[in-house]
Amino acid sequence: MRNADILHVLRNDPSLRFSENGRALIRAFEAHVASASMAERLLDNLPPHCMSVVLNMAKACADTWRVFAEVVETRERRMRSAADESA
Repeated sequence: MRNADILHVLRNDPSLRFSENGRALIRAFEAHVASASMAERLLDNLPPHCMSVVLNMAKACADTWRVFAEVVETRERRMRSAADESA
């Protein structure tokens, strides 16, 4: 599934759309998708003196999303395991 398709699903989920945290999550994903689609233009116009700072920021953001994904994955596994045990 493409990122745009995933965003469409998330935007249409009432439990996300009608909660502040859900809307914040959607906005964060939208920002990521937008920046990914314009990455080449951003790179082409990046001043050389900013490269090191941008590199560090990009790595920090990637680490934050990686940890977020790991936590979501762990919670999903626990929920599936609990559902299997109760079935």
